[in-house]
Amino acid sequence: MWELTIESEFSAAHQLRNYCGRCEKMHGHNWRVSVAVQADALDHRGMALDFKDLRSMVSEALEELDHTVLNEVSVFQEVNPSAENLARYIYEELQNRLHATLCRIHQVTVHESPGCTAGYRQADDTGMTLKEEAAALKSGVAADGTYAQRFRRSVVCVSGGLDSAVTASIAAAESAELYFLHASYGQRTAAKERNCFQQLADFFQVKERFLADLSYLGRMGGSSLTDTSREIETADLKRKGIPSTYVPFRNAHLLAVAVSWAEVIGAEAVYIGAVSEDSSGYPDCRPAFYAAWQRVIDQGTRPEAGIRIRVPVIAMSKAEIVRTGADLGTPFALTWSCYRHEGLACGECDSCALRRRGFQEAGLTDPIPYRTGRAGS
Repeated sequence: MWELTIESEFSAAHQLRNYCGRCEKMHGHNWRVSVAVQADALDHRGMALDFKDLRSMVSEALEELDHTVLNEVSVFQEVNPSAENLARYIYEELQNRLHATLCRIHQVTVHESPGCTAGYRQADDTGMTLKEEAAALKSGVAADGTYAQRFRRSVVCVSGGLDSAVTASIAAAESAELYFLHASYGQRTAAKERNCFQQLADFFQVKERFLADLSYLGRMGGSSLTDTSREIETADLKRKGIPSTYVPFRNAHLLAVAVSWAEVIGAEAVYIGAVSEDSSGYPDCRPAFYAAWQRVIDQGTRPEAGIRIRVPVIAMSKAEIVRTGADLGTPFALTWSCYRHEGLACGECDSCALRRRGFQEAGLTDPIPYRTGRAGS
């Protein structure tokens, strides 16, 4: 058996969640990486693998990590970017790249600082990879397709809409105890949404409910959702840019209240039903926004709080949200999506169009009544 070893390096910052000590604060390292591969045979050149090729593979594996904040890298948004997990991540990245060679990965050692190293080698090829584990943590879905209980107590932001109701269903599957938060910010359909919130809270048997007054957002203006002198556009699901219904930075205000309440009651998670892939283009519905908020929480709450943001539907299409809700028994009839009206949904605003298209693509009937309109295209 032959063994080849090379060393490389990268620079990156990280902070460790749920850690009491200096490493809970953002800080950087010049990381050194040692990679060992093994081979049982040599090629016609008398080589197991050209060092140049091995170094190139290692550079490719490290490229996603170099000069980054590791907590922002997709796999480490759910899994702590510790030296141990870095060693495993690099190992598994190289494992995939070495398949077409005579070599197999033997061990990856990460040197965090002088005299402090973490090594990883795999006993067998069974089980999930680190990326798969991170994806499972992010979605909350177990290998058998079910949601497993993860939290003792959770705060759920519930607007009364479809996305937040399905998020509440997921939170109910993942949490032993739910606390519902609703915000009024001067929106046109505030009374209807508040009524749906109360009905959903009754459905989920939630005792503790918090009604947040964010009406100052409406007084600031800047959105057709709160300013009745401005027209809410007819749906255009191919529109580029941010629609007039965007309420500037609204979700930051909502999350600030939710995290404060979570810290007071000792909740471990805050759920919010933001959607990126099939949304109306709101900037505070992007995954990067919530990754940034997680860092704010880590820095701005007690070290022992350990509050996690859960955005379980953010990467789903509206049809996937509807199917997920149906599987979990979400009471769709108790939800409201229309931006314009509180009696019969208009069927023509962005929110109505996205909802109607979602139900159509899911092959299910939307139980709420509409005035008129189309599903959008």
